[in-house]
Parts: sequence; C-alpha cells; structure tokens
Amino acid sequence: MVVDDNADAAAMLKMLPEAMGHDVRVEHGAIHALERAKVDRLQVCLLDIGLPEIDGNELARRLRGQPENQSTVLTAVAGYG
Repeated sequence: MVVDDNADAAAMLKMLPEAMGHDVRVEHGAIHALERAKVDRLQVCLLDIGLPEIDGNELARRLRGQPENQSTVLTAVAGYG
C-alpha cells in the first residue's frame, strides 16, 4: 500500500511495484490507510512522512499496533528537499 496525500507522488510510487506484477493499493490519508490495513493483508507499506492529519511516523506506530500488520514491512517516504 502507498500512503501519500500528494496524488501525483502516490501515482508515481505505485508504478514500479505494479510494473513488477504487484497489486498496489493507494490511500491519500492516514485514517483511511489504517482502516484498509485492518481488511487487506499488506506485505509492504510506503508511508509519506509528511501526512497532514497523522504524520507517517505515527501512522507506522499505529499500523505496527494492529495484529494484522505485525509482519508488514514499513518504509518511510519523504519529499523534503
């Protein structure tokens, strides 16, 4: 799953894993990402650090707190220059 509030960045991040044959979900907000993560069995999450309502670090903590996501690989993505 790709979580990024910037639609263009999310679309770009989705392209490579999709081209490699992976099924990629995109969420543009942390709350929706948490809800989806309870339903979908996620292997990898690419999390934008600069999300507006809950930053990527807090989202990672909350995802890790969900029993469904104990083994999910969490990766930080930052667009800060």
